[in-house]
Amino acid sequence: MILVRRPEGPSWRGLCHPLEPWQCLWRHRRLIVQLAARDVRSRYRGALLGPLWPLLTPALAILVYTFVFNTILRPRWGQFGSGSTFDFALLLMAGLFVFNVFTEMVARAPHLIHTQPHFVKKIAFPLEVFPAAALLAALVHLAIGLTILLALWVAVHGEVPAGLWLLPVVLIPYAALLLGLGWLLAAGGTFLRDLAPTFAAGAQLLLFLTPVFYPLAAVPAPFQSWLGMNPLAVVVESCRAALLGWDTVSWLSLVGLAVGGWLAAQVGFAGFMALKPRLADVV
Repeated sequence: MILVRRPEGPSWRGLCHPLEPWQCLWRHRRLIVQLAARDVRSRYRGALLGPLWPLLTPALAILVYTFVFNTILRPRWGQFGSGSTFDFALLLMAGLFVFNVFTEMVARAPHLIHTQPHFVKKIAFPLEVFPAAALLAALVHLAIGLTILLALWVAVHGEVPAGLWLLPVVLIPYAALLLGLGWLLAAGGTFLRDLAPTFAAGAQLLLFLTPVFYPLAAVPAPFQSWLGMNPLAVVVESCRAALLGWDTVSWLSLVGLAVGGWLAAQVGFAGFMALKPRLADVV
C-alpha cells in the first residue's frame, strides 16, 4: 500500500513576518500584471467600442447620477463649493468610484479559487496571486474614473487641487485593506459558498452606511462618530479632500487606516497560505 502525504503548509512564523505578503507580491509581480491585464481585456473582448468602455462607463455614470440626484432627489450637501450641478457630480462620483472597488472585490473574491480548478490542481502555481490580480484590475478602472474627475475639475476650475498628493497616502492603505479582505474571502469562499451572497448583500447595505451619497458632516452627532469608524468612510472623505479640496482630512483616521490596512493584509495572507494546501480537496 502506498501512502500519500498531504503537503504541509508554511510555518506560522514565516507567514507572520511583516514583509512576507509584500515579498510574495514582488516575486510574482509579472504574473499579477499579466493576469490583471487579461482580466481587463476579457471584460471588453468582442465589444464594438472595445477599449473605449473604461472611459465611457464613468462618463455615463456621472451624467446619470447628476440627473437623478441633482434634478429629482435634490439632496443638500451643505456649503461645498458653489453648490453647482458640476461640483455635486464630482463629489458624488469621487465617493462612488472608490466604493465600487470594495464592491467588486467582495463580489469576485469568494469565486476566485473554485472557478480556477485547472490552476488549483497545479502544485507549483501561486494561487495567492489571484486576489492581487483582481484588485489590480479594479484599481485600473478606479484610476481611469478618478483621472476623468480630476481632468474635469481642472478644466472647469483652472487649477490642480492642492491636496492631490494626498491621494496615494489614502489609496495605498485602502488597497492593502482590500487585498487582505480578498485573500480571506478567496480562501473562505472556497469552503463556504454562502460567503459570496452574504458579503454581496452586506456591500449593498454598507453603501448607505458610507458617506457616498452624503457628507459625513451631515450625519446627526450621535451617529457621526460610529459611521466615522467605518474605514470606507475615511477613504471616501479623504479622497474627496485630495481630489476636490473639500473639507479637512483627519490625520488620526489616516494613521488608523494605514495600520488597519497593514494588519488586514498580514491576517489575510496568513489565512490564505494556511488554507492553501487544502484548497485542492474542495475544488
